[in-house]
Formats: sequence, C-alpha cells, structure tokens
Amino acid sequence: MSELKREHIRALQDAINEAAAWKGSFTDAEQRAEWDLFIATAQEGLNIIKKERKNERVLRLEENRRGIEESEMSMSKFVSQADYWKDRAERAEAQKEKSK
Repeated sequence: MSELKREHIRALQDAINEAAAWKGSFTDAEQRAEWDLFIATAQEGLNIIKKERKNERVLRLEENRRGIEESEMSMSKFVSQADYWKDRAERAEAQKEKSK
C-alpha cells in the first residue's frame, strides 16, 4: 500500500468527485444505477487505501515509540552505571582521605 503516493490518492478522490458530477448527465435510470455502483466501488476502494495507510502510519509510530523507549532505557542504564562508578570513586577518595 505504501507504493501509492499522496498525489495518486488525491487523483483517485478527484476522479470519484468528477464521476459524481457526471452522474447528473445521465438520463437513463439504469445508466445512473451503474454509475452509482461504479462511484460506490471506487469510494470503497479509496476508503480501504486510506485505512491501510493509517494502519501503516500507526505501526510506524508504534515502532518509533518503542525504539525511543528502548533508547531511553539504555541511556538510563548507562547513567545508572555511571552514577555507580562515580559513587565508588567518591567513596574510595573519601576512604583515602580518612586513612591519611
């Protein structure tokens, strides 16, 4: 679904709108019914495309959010380790001062 570009989707929407405008030019009820079916089918296809694109976007956002959370967890772990070693160094320094 991602192969479709926004301009293609807009073009499909424009075509549906134009088809709806042309519907009024048909005088035969059978032709109008066929045209209505054509428009409804095209609109349904467009709705499916839009829904799929939205689902893809939601999945990408979720993947990005997970990646950010993992990065934050890694950074938090790194900071915790750095704090641990800093604390040990300060304790060692304090111990040296006491033994002098």
